Amino acid sequence: MRLELQYAEFHPDQVEKIGEVDLEQALKIIHSYPWDREFDKIKERTKERLTSTVPNVSIKNPDKEILIVSARDQNNFIVEVLTPTHRGEQIIPINSFDNKRGLTTEAIVTKFYDGTIKKIIKLKPLTLPTTNDIGVYKLAEYPLFVSGFTAGILILILIFDFWANGFTSKALPAIYFVGLIILMIGSQAIVTVQYILNDWGKEVSFDNDGLIIKQKGKEVKINKSEITQIAVIENDGSKYLRSYKYARIKTKDGKVFIVTSFIMEPMDIVNKLKVNHKEESVFFLPTIKLDIQSEKEKQKIKREREKKRMEFLENFKDYEESKLRQIIGNKKNYADYAVEAAIEILESRKKLQRPTM
Repeated sequence: MRLELQYAEFHPDQVEKIGEVDLEQALKIIHSYPWDREFDKIKERTKERLTSTVPNVSIKNPDKEILIVSARDQNNFIVEVLTPTHRGEQIIPINSFDNKRGLTTEAIVTKFYDGTIKKIIKLKPLTLPTTNDIGVYKLAEYPLFVSGFTAGILILILIFDFWANGFTSKALPAIYFVGLIILMIGSQAIVTVQYILNDWGKEVSFDNDGLIIKQKGKEVKINKSEITQIAVIENDGSKYLRSYKYARIKTKDGKVFIVTSFIMEPMDIVNKLKVNHKEESVFFLPTIKLDIQSEKEKQKIKREREKKRMEFLENFKDYEESKLRQIIGNKKNYADYAVEAAIEILESRKKLQRPTM
């Protein structure tokens, strides 16, 4: 059976492939998995308003059945069984005194290996979500209509008033009224115009590797592996202002792309790409800000990346060459720092094997 690992900073569909393992090896990996470290990592990410993938170990058998052992905190393991058509779940208290059914993670993993897992975990039919993917997302007509209609009404009020009264003091009430309306909706109107200008002529679509943005005759393909962060910026207090939100997509080459809610919901982008994201809330209207990384942020990311690379150097140091090459060849499933670590180990071994003159 094939075993895979997921860590808190991984995207939901990103895995570290371990490969074929027997029952004894699987149990050893589950016990040695750094659960406490991952819980701490989730807490740190939560403080930074970053979402996390639930830490887990998954095992897949030849019948495409999957056993997932995960944990959200120090209290319970969650064991999930997935088949192409059914799903079942069992919560196992880590504290044995709370485990009334007497089930253990070891027992469930053993049952999965011997094919009798369905006797202890009841499976229910899996209801697959219906998708109405329109393929290409464009600027919605609604904000254009509302903006145009509002501006048109205000202009008509002034035209009729000037036509009836001329440019005299009698026209002042209408001018004051229009001015008051502009003050009341001014900020909203400014953000509406900003969103429309950002998304005018823009088309957003998705494929297996990422998303494609077309605008002004140019097409940009953004691979998921090139995305460093997706932030969802919105007002989470006022229902009236919640229709104003946007996704800010940052890439490794320092570029920033904005897609507002006038084209599609920012969370739909996150869900389609299956990535973790950062949540940013604002007090009033979320005006578009590119928010390019400061030098301090760049240095922090660089330090964290180097730390992760060193961890993978330690984890991969005893891997066989074939396994290291498998990691290098599966860049979609491994973090870039893991791939770099595998390349570095292979290169260091080649240097050691070179004959000295």
